[in-house]
Amino acid sequence: MNRGLSLTVSGMLAAAGLVLGAFYLNRGFRPVAQGEIKKIRWHGLDGKSAAAIIDLRISNAGDYVVEVRSLRVEAVPLGAATSGAPTPGDPIAVADAKRLLAAYPEIGPQYNDTLKIRDEIPPDTTMDRMVVARFEVPLTELEGKTRLRVLVEDVNGHVAEITAPARRP
Repeated sequence: MNRGLSLTVSGMLAAAGLVLGAFYLNRGFRPVAQGEIKKIRWHGLDGKSAAAIIDLRISNAGDYVVEVRSLRVEAVPLGAATSGAPTPGDPIAVADAKRLLAAYPEIGPQYNDTLKIRDEIPPDTTMDRMVVARFEVPLTELEGKTRLRVLVEDVNGHVAEITAPARRP
């Protein structure tokens, strides 16, 4: 009886060791993009629309490359207005972002490369990028929306949500 108990306990310990070993070997298997918004610059364009220039830091803590499949930007209401739907922004292409910054020098210079579709974030890497989005609402209406959300989806379907308060300088 004592031998049967010791074999059972030994088998359970071996199984637990195998399970823990499998978890240990799979750490970092899933690419995980995380980030934080460092700075937001707002600019009214034509009275009916506004642009947000978002400087963000994005990192990949996984062991595999994260490739950007899609990019979305939303202005999210806070406080009493939380029942309202987010206002979607249209990400602006790299060439158009450069033209926008050149046309409106009061916005300031481009500090980082633009994050775009098919960009790759290598494993264990942190990089600074810029996202420019156009909102089809006046700047005064966006000032009531106090938070921006950038959603970065990779080719495997994982979505990184990067959120920060949108403060007008």
